[in-house]
Amino acid sequence: MLESLRRQPPQQFVNFQHQVAAVLAERGFAVQGGLQPTIRREDQRRFLEILFQFINQGILFQALDANNAGWPWLSLTEWGEEYVQGGEPDAYDPDGYLAALERDAPLDEIERRYLSQASAAFRADLPDVAAVMLGAASEHLLLQLGAAVQKADPSATKVAKAIDRPALQLLREIQRYLEAKRSRLPRALNENLDTTFGGVASVIRASRNEGGHPALPSVERDTVYVLLRLYPSYRRWVFGVIAKLPL
Repeated sequence: MLESLRRQPPQQFVNFQHQVAAVLAERGFAVQGGLQPTIRREDQRRFLEILFQFINQGILFQALDANNAGWPWLSLTEWGEEYVQGGEPDAYDPDGYLAALERDAPLDEIERRYLSQASAAFRADLPDVAAVMLGAASEHLLLQLGAAVQKADPSATKVAKAIDRPALQLLREIQRYLEAKRSRLPRALNENLDTTFGGVASVIRASRNEGGHPALPSVERDTVYVLLRLYPSYRRWVFGVIAKLPL
């Protein structure tokens, strides 16, 4: 659906169905019809759910112009035009999500496995599963950062000891280590130590605990969506710090 919006903004609901079906057929998925394919009956509900998510998120609105307002007219909002062409990793497109992350830094086998499952689970409306998988990917990032600190600075013994301990302890030790050296970090990394690193990593960890613990409430779908969107910035920050070691 996002690829269809990138290629050609819809004008009506029916047009959008045909345009999306064309992308599905191109990618080898089953569609209905021949010369002008459309969405299969069994996929209609999922199509409508995502369509109205796009409307609620302000990507699409139900009008073409002043003379063609209301259902079934559709068009991209101004922000929607920027959004679909922006190239940011998108949680609704697992393949595209991984490809966009790969442009920042290569994905190793472990991170790819967890992130592909996180994005696919989110698309399948399994937010608890997505939160657990995203949390595992985040912990893998922490382990990479901890190992990089240990290698670059043998005196960072507290970070080294925390590598084999719970993720929260490792997060706190890395944050303390970097806090003591934050003046040596480039400005962008320095300013985002508490937010992009400490904040995002902590929320991802908490959501992972909620999604994987039977005594805790389920993770909200909207929360997972936000975290999937924040993860690329957090990941970019981590690899930015690794590139600057030793401090």
